[in-house]
Amino acid sequence: TPFPVGALARAALGGAPARLTPFQYCELLRGVLIVVVSALVLTVDMSQAYHTVRNQAMIKLYVIFNMLEIFDKLCTSFGQDILEALYSGTLHNRSTSRSVRMLFDLVIALVYLFLHTLVLFYHGVALTCAVNSNNNVLITLLISNNFIELKSNVFKRTDLAHLFQISCSDMVERFQLSIYIFFVVLQYIKVGGGGLGSEGLKDLLGSILLIYGSELVVDWIK
Repeated sequence: TPFPVGALARAALGGAPARLTPFQYCELLRGVLIVVVSALVLTVDMSQAYHTVRNQAMIKLYVIFNMLEIFDKLCTSFGQDILEALYSGTLHNRSTSRSVRMLFDLVIALVYLFLHTLVLFYHGVALTCAVNSNNNVLITLLISNNFIELKSNVFKRTDLAHLFQISCSDMVERFQLSIYIFFVVLQYIKVGGGGLGSEGLKDLLGSILLIYGSELVVDWIK
């Protein structure tokens, strides 16, 4: 966003420091969170994580996949309150106690974002292992897992507010799945060495279409 860039530009040029608005403070905090968490995630060895997940038994991998989905939802619920608490600190007047509290909230937000990023990271690794697996049973289990969502939604009374929440949740799931699929294809092209017209890539895309298509069908039924 332009607000952190503008603040850094004024500092580099030696301009007079202007008092930042609460919205600009929030933008700077977002920038700090993104940079620090990205630097921490770069320390994670993806190849080691991939082989650790891939060496698990099929049923154990299926359990891991479901646990990661549950942890993702839990992190999302807690994370919204954590970030709101951090951003609300920019609305108060600056004092020593407020600064200490904001620093504490910033540390909590960094820990939360790092843990949530690891959950999403291993979720993508588990999906990569499932797609690259030669066992079609695992892909079938992942597809059937999407239909479990129907049990927790279609038999409940739904008003417009609940329908809006379901729609937003489905959009987030589709976006995450699209990002996972994008990196799965990139990793296959880079590591597998196959071209765009290789048979292995066609089989990979077929498995991806099954998983993504089942997600869309379940969302439409809901």
